[in-house]
Amino acid sequence: MGKMKALHGRGLVRSILLGMCVLFVGILLTLLLKPLGGSPFAQDVAPQDVTYYRDISPIIQENCQACHRPNRIGPFSLMTYEEVADFAPLIREVTRLRTMPPWGAAEGYGEFKNKKVLTKEEIDTIARWVIAEAPAGNPLDQPPPIDFPEEWQLGTPDLELDPGGDFKVRARGSDFFRSFVLPFNPEEDVWISAIEVIPGAKEVVHHLGIYLDTEGISPKLDKKSAGLGFAGDMGFNYNMIIDLWAPGGSPRFLEEGLGWRMPAGSYLVMDIHYAPNGETHLDRTRIGVYFAKSPVNKSVRIAEAGNTTFEIPAGAEHHEVTARQKIRRDITIIAGWPHMHYLGKEMKAWATLPNGEIEPLVWVPNYDFHWQQVYDFKEPLAVPEGSSINFIAYFDNSTNNPLNPYEKPRTIRFGQRANDEMCYFYYYYTIDEEQLLLGRSVD
Repeated sequence: MGKMKALHGRGLVRSILLGMCVLFVGILLTLLLKPLGGSPFAQDVAPQDVTYYRDISPIIQENCQACHRPNRIGPFSLMTYEEVADFAPLIREVTRLRTMPPWGAAEGYGEFKNKKVLTKEEIDTIARWVIAEAPAGNPLDQPPPIDFPEEWQLGTPDLELDPGGDFKVRARGSDFFRSFVLPFNPEEDVWISAIEVIPGAKEVVHHLGIYLDTEGISPKLDKKSAGLGFAGDMGFNYNMIIDLWAPGGSPRFLEEGLGWRMPAGSYLVMDIHYAPNGETHLDRTRIGVYFAKSPVNKSVRIAEAGNTTFEIPAGAEHHEVTARQKIRRDITIIAGWPHMHYLGKEMKAWATLPNGEIEPLVWVPNYDFHWQQVYDFKEPLAVPEGSSINFIAYFDNSTNNPLNPYEKPRTIRFGQRANDEMCYFYYYYTIDEEQLLLGRSVD
């Protein structure tokens, strides 16, 4: 399971700020080049009677404020008129380009219940508001504010866990992994419906995985290791992945009747990928565990279609990598997660059924390493035995790729480090023959 340490990177905030700088430069050039007395924006959408409190606030509340509020992942707050107005040109540009809200899946290729996109009408409304110089309007027109949770997005968890201390993340050096045994060792089987992650040092916690250790090896490794935790190099058999977290993802509950099984006597292990950023940090990342509140009929599992033998030549701008995995029992896929590193640019995944029929899974035409997403299918997809899970992916290993980790490109192969590459399509699934409420379980 070593390859599941997928989500590496240089830090979300730096990526966001870089993108913002590019957008601000574009806006500044527009202002400098416009004719005197003209609008700084192209009049492709005529300004009308659009106000912040009546028309813009509902859009911002519903689509932006979950991240853009104090102590959340967004680099600035969008909770008030003044805050939104300050960023009005930028908001217009990122919504026009559909880079915000962050959502990578192409329209019309798969349907997803966690879809986060603005309608054309909403985008045009924002444009008209900015062209009209961001009028405030009547505060009484504003809808009631959303009552966001103070801390946990899913509400107070049934169990809050952390490593029991602060882990010191070095200022410099290559990225690395550290595993922490969490203080939960149930005496009987429990079913988990959701896990929410609150990173401690957000600047250097790039991703993490929550794993099950059913063999009791992780506490022994922890005891032998100096300091908090132990080297996260897959030193024991991770029997099962509970969930994965990366910046940009949102916590969610599994559907009723589904759950992650944690057997009696097992341990939860939090495996964190750290990316040093030049400053020393103390990290105490926490997770909230939410137990299933209704009987569970099927266990959720994670598997992957992947390619580990590729080579991406130096200078290649559109290098193709493919993979195919045979399905050997009837399953139902409920979600998918494309994953590559800095050079990844595009991935399209699909299922080929035994009769040759193609079922789209997800297509991410503009893959962004810093905004990885689990795509929850609107309708679970039945994939019978004899089908295959397939994908085609493209990588840019040229100097034209601003995320290329090497100023002078070199041949890149599969590897665990952020500067290596990966090419996986992870999928969450259940096994059709499993019917726990009827006493039918599977290994």
